[in-house]
Amino acid sequence: MSVYMHSGHYRPQGTFKSVKYGPQDVHAQCPRCNKLLHGNLAAYAIALEKRYGFGILQTLDRRSRLYFEYTIPVLEKLTAARALGPKEYFILYELLRPKEEKEIAKVA
Repeated sequence: MSVYMHSGHYRPQGTFKSVKYGPQDVHAQCPRCNKLLHGNLAAYAIALEKRYGFGILQTLDRRSRLYFEYTIPVLEKLTAARALGPKEYFILYELLRPKEEKEIAKVA
């Protein structure tokens, strides 16, 4: 087993750039699952629902379809928040989410 881990994404970050750095979409994943099993999505989905609760897959699907441009200033803020810890990163990420999603979330 390799000691190196990959950044695994439930929604592929190459296709769905709006969740590329989303704290609920990116988790450590072994190279075998990430590359050879193409993300091992069935097991990944089960783990996501255990960790975040029912509805997380629908939330990630909705978020992945929104447009969000990661500009250099946004990436610098996220990098600084990451250094402070997961809680701070999550809070900042939620503040930077696309505005349209916040409006959709209020209605739903």
